[in-house]
Amino acid sequence: MPDYNWYWNGDVPSPTSAMPVLRKGLVKPYPNGIWRIDENNGGAPYTHKMMSILYVEPTVTLGAFEDAASLASVRVPISVKTIGPTAFKGTALQRVKIAADCTYDETSFPEGCVIERYPDDRYGQLYDCDGKAVLDCDGARVYVLKEDISNG
Repeated sequence: MPDYNWYWNGDVPSPTSAMPVLRKGLVKPYPNGIWRIDENNGGAPYTHKMMSILYVEPTVTLGAFEDAASLASVRVPISVKTIGPTAFKGTALQRVKIAADCTYDETSFPEGCVIERYPDDRYGQLYDCDGKAVLDCDGARVYVLKEDISNG
């Protein structure tokens, strides 16, 4: 019988040689002695007989509030910059207000939901040295991008 050795191919263990598949199309529940590689055990091979391995059945991930049918009102803070593809799908939302630079998918909100934007807080009114608002030749206010001082 040949040796069944494993080698690390980057972050993924791969067999150097393996027995041929005797039965195709295995279905759950799998035999306890079968070696597996998935998100459990950090990607390393394991069997269900290894008691120290905590097995987690992969689940379908839902949006944060997906299918919360009674959810009719929500306040999304201006600090939220991304909304997932199904975050509010299947809710009773009819109107929502999000940040000016927030990204979302067509499927993020229920069909017919009106999406409004907060004013863009990245810009501020330009003032002259006397503290008066600067206007352009048409009398419109002049806004400038605020200085980013987050790096000290």
